[in-house]
Parts: sequence; structure tokens; C-alpha cells
Amino acid sequence: PKQTQSSMASASASDELQQDDGPMEELAELQIAEEARLEKLFAEQRRERGLDDDTTLATFFKLFDMWIQLYRLNKCMEVLEDVVPICRKRGGDLHVKGVQALAFTVWKQSKFKEAIQLFHEIEELIGSSAALCENMGHTYSSMGDYDEAAKYFKRSLACLTEEEKLGKKTGDKAGVLLGLGLIQDRQ
Repeated sequence: PKQTQSSMASASASDELQQDDGPMEELAELQIAEEARLEKLFAEQRRERGLDDDTTLATFFKLFDMWIQLYRLNKCMEVLEDVVPICRKRGGDLHVKGVQALAFTVWKQSKFKEAIQLFHEIEELIGSSAALCENMGHTYSSMGDYDEAAKYFKRSLACLTEEEKLGKKTGDKAGVLLGLGLIQDRQ
């Protein structure tokens, strides 16, 4: 059959779209396969070693990262209910990591009051950082508390300056300035 120029152009555009979807579909398939592998491994470790185990917790946090990428917030919450108390009991970096995972998850669920309490818990543990203060600024802004949001965005900028002086990898100055600009527009 004879193809018209327009049907050839349409077929060519369709081929290009399919080619562009290829790598994304491949990535999604790889993520889902990795999720299944990690879920199986985590279930085995949890059953055999218990949840209060370094290896099991390390696997959980890898799985958590995968679940967040795939937006599996309910799965995150289900396990975090058991993981966070263990992390708090163990203290140190694990305390921070567990509470941070929970804060991130509840923030993604638009539970901003719960998220801000968790961010304050982290702040008590490690002090202020540019990234933490920026997250707190965005959270207060989402809650409509623009004065607190401005306070934390300004604190984030101060932390950015200090972190730069210390040669640390700094946070996202543009995101902080955008947050400040948004709350000034809303006030």
C-alpha cells in the first residue's frame, strides 16, 4: 500500500514517541524488579534476623528509597510505624535517618503539622542545616504560617553561607529564595 506524506510523518512521529518511551519504560521495569527483590530480601531478613538488626534496617532504608521513587507512601508508612521506634531507641544517625524518612513520607502525604514536628525533632538532634531549614520553611509555608516560613528560609540562607565557608556541599539557594519569594507574594 502506498503511504501518503502525512501518514509517513505521522508514523515517524509515532516512532519517535515510542523510542523516547523506551528508556523510561526500561527504567520503570528495572525499578519494579528491584523493588520486588528488596521486598523479598527485607521480608526474609525481618523474619530471620528481626527488625532490630543492622542488616535488616540497612535493607529497609534501600527499600524505602525505592518506595519513595515509586511513590509507595502507604508501604512506607506501614513499615515506618515499626522502624522509627527502633531507630529512636538506637539513637545517633539511625534516629535521624528514621525520623527523616517518616517526616519525608508524611510531608508527601500533605500531613504538614506532623511533618513539622518531626523536622523539629531532627533539629533538636543535629541542629540547623540549610536543607533542614529549607524543608521547614516550605512546610510552614504549606501550612500558611508565613512568618515561621520566612524565619526558616532566612535561617537556611545563613546556614548556606556557613556551610560554604566550611567547604561543605551546600543546599539549594535558588529553592530557598523561591520559597521566600512565594511567601512574600502570599502575605
